[in-house]
Amino acid sequence: MSLDYLHLINDKIKTFCRGKNIENYSVTISQSDGLSVSIREQEADVIEHNNDNALIICIYRGQKKGIATTTNLSQSSIELAIEKARYIAKWTQDDKYAGLPDSEDFATKFIDLDTYYDDKINVDKMINAACITEKAGLDVAGISCAESVDIDSSFSTTMLSNSLGFTGYARSSHYGLSATMIAAKNGDKQRDGEYSIHRKFKSLDDAKTIGIKASKKTLSRLNPVKIKTGKYPIVLDAQVAKGLFGTFISAISGSNLYNKNSFLLDSLDKKIFSKQINIQQKPFVRGLWGSVNFDNEGVAPQNTQIIKNGVLQSYLLSSYSARRLGLKTTGNAGGVHNLFIEHNNKLPQKQLLKNMDKGLFITETIGMGVNLLTGDYSKGATGFWVENGKICYPISEFTIADNLNNIYNNIIAVGNDIDYRGNILTGSIFIKEMMIAGT
Repeated sequence: MSLDYLHLINDKIKTFCRGKNIENYSVTISQSDGLSVSIREQEADVIEHNNDNALIICIYRGQKKGIATTTNLSQSSIELAIEKARYIAKWTQDDKYAGLPDSEDFATKFIDLDTYYDDKINVDKMINAACITEKAGLDVAGISCAESVDIDSSFSTTMLSNSLGFTGYARSSHYGLSATMIAAKNGDKQRDGEYSIHRKFKSLDDAKTIGIKASKKTLSRLNPVKIKTGKYPIVLDAQVAKGLFGTFISAISGSNLYNKNSFLLDSLDKKIFSKQINIQQKPFVRGLWGSVNFDNEGVAPQNTQIIKNGVLQSYLLSSYSARRLGLKTTGNAGGVHNLFIEHNNKLPQKQLLKNMDKGLFITETIGMGVNLLTGDYSKGATGFWVENGKICYPISEFTIADNLNNIYNNIIAVGNDIDYRGNILTGSIFIKEMMIAGT
C-alpha cells in the first residue's frame, strides 16, 4: 500500500468527520505485508504470506471516548467504524483526563531513521538461507535433529493523524532467521537456539553461523547438575538482563503509577540503582528497533536521562497518564524508545565472569515471577557454574530470587556485549549476589 493511498484514506476520513460535525478524533491506519518460511529436512515445510490492513478510530465527545476498529478499508466500512466509535463515545463515562494531546507537544521534525529496507528477497533465497542454517546446525557432532528453522520478512507502514492537524507516518522492515536444535546424551535431552534480526536482509548474521551457534549452545546444556541453595554472585547474559530492565520500564510507566501498582511509586529523584548506572532513552538513533519520530499519540519523544548516577530522573508517560499524575507527557505512549543501559565500568563478558571468580552465569529464566507492586522477583533459571572465572558445567532446576530494589542496587558492572535485538540495549550484568533455591 502506497503512502499516497494512505493519504487518500485519511483525507476521506477528514471529510466524513467534518460532515458529521466530529471535532475531536485521532485515526491510525496501518498496512503490513510479510512472508515466513519453515524448513524441515532441507525442504520448505510451511510457507505463509500475510497482508493485513487495520484502522483504529478514536472519537471524543466532551470527556467521553469511543474507539472502533476495522480491517476493511473500503469507504463504507470506514464510515461504519466512525459511526460506531461515535456511538460508543455517547455512552461511556466521563473521564476528565481524556482527550487529545496538547498541540504544542506534537512532533514537528521528521528525520530519516533508517528503519525501512525492501531488499527484494524472494522465497527461493529465503529457503536457501534457512537450508544453510539447518545443515550447518545438523553437521555439528552430537546434534539429534533440528526442532525448527524459520526465516521471515515483513514490512509495515503506519499513518497517524488527528483533528488538531497532526499527520505523521512511519515505515518499518524486519528480517529474521532462527534455529532451534535438539541433542541427547546419557538419557538427557536438551534444546537451545540462536536467532538474528535486522532491518536489512543482508545484515542478518551469517546463516551458517546461526546454525552452528544454535547447536553449540544446545550441546553445552547437556547433563546439567543441581546446585545447593544459598546466596551466590551471578552474571546475567545480556538477553536475560533485558527482562530485568523491562520490569523497571513497567514500574515507571504511567498506567502502573496512577493505578498505584508499582514498587517505584513516588520515586522521582530517589536512588534506584547503584550509583555507577546511567539509563538513557535515545529515540533518534538510526536503524534501531525503538527509533521513532513520534509516539502512538503523535507526541515528539525526547532524548531522556531516565537514571543518572543511580537516581530516577523521569517517568515514562503518555498524555493521559501525565494528566492523571499532574505531570507532562514524556512522549512514551506505546512504550520506551531505545533504552540504553550504561555503566561507568563496561567490560567484556569474559571479564565479568573473571571478576566474579565463582558463581552462576544465567542464560535463561523461566516464567513470570515478578510482583510489580512489591518488587519481589523469583524465577526459574538455567545456566552454568563458574569457577576461577571460567564456565565449568551446566546447572538447572533452580530459582533465583530477591527484591528488585536490592538487585538494581547490587549491579556491580555491565558488559560491553550489547544485544541490539530489541528496544532495550544492554550487555551482560554482574550482580553482587542473589538467593538461589536449589537442592
